Amino acid sequence: MGIPIFWVEQIKDKYTWTYSTEEPALWGCNAHADGHQAEKVVVGQRYGQSEYPTQCDCGFTFSEKAEHHGHGRPFYRRLDNGQELASPLPPGACYALDDDDAWCTGFDGKSIVCVLPNGDHWYIDSRASNCTMKGDSVHRCWVRHGTVGERLHVDKNGNTCQAGAGSIHSGSYHGFLHNGELT
Repeated sequence: MGIPIFWVEQIKDKYTWTYSTEEPALWGCNAHADGHQAEKVVVGQRYGQSEYPTQCDCGFTFSEKAEHHGHGRPFYRRLDNGQELASPLPPGACYALDDDDAWCTGFDGKSIVCVLPNGDHWYIDSRASNCTMKGDSVHRCWVRHGTVGERLHVDKNGNTCQAGAGSIHSGSYHGFLHNGELT
C-alpha cells in the first residue's frame, strides 16, 4: 500500500508568515526584537504592494523599519474535499504550476509537481539527472499519464530516454508513482 496522491490548488492571496527573533531566516520579518513573542504565525492577505502584514494576529503592530526575510508561504485547497492546507504540503499532494512558474511541461501543456514522502517536490515533467538524451527537448524522462484532477501514473511508456525504469530518486526517497499512489 502506497501513499495516495491528491490534487490541490493555491488559494490566491492567502499566505502564512512566521516572525522570529531567534531564527531570522524563517519566513517573515524580525519585528519582535522588543521581546514580543519569539515566533508567531499570521494568516492573511497580501498587503498592498507589500507581501508582509502590518500587524500580528495578537494586535502587535510592526514598524515600517522591520527587517523582512523571505516571503509568505501559500495556502492550498484540496480539489476533492475543499480542505485548506498551509505549506509545507504533505506527501502525495499534487499541483500544477502557474504559467509564469512553469519551465517544464507535459503533453497537456501543464507543469505538474508531486510532494514526495521525504517532503521533496518532484517536477514530474522535468529532466532526470541521469537523462541519456539531454540534447532532445521533445522526449520525457518520465512519461506522465493523466492531468490535473485525474489519477496519475508515471512510467517509461512513450517518447522517453533510457534513464532508469521510471522510478523517482530524490534525496532519501526512491520509488514510483503508479496508479495514483507513491510506492
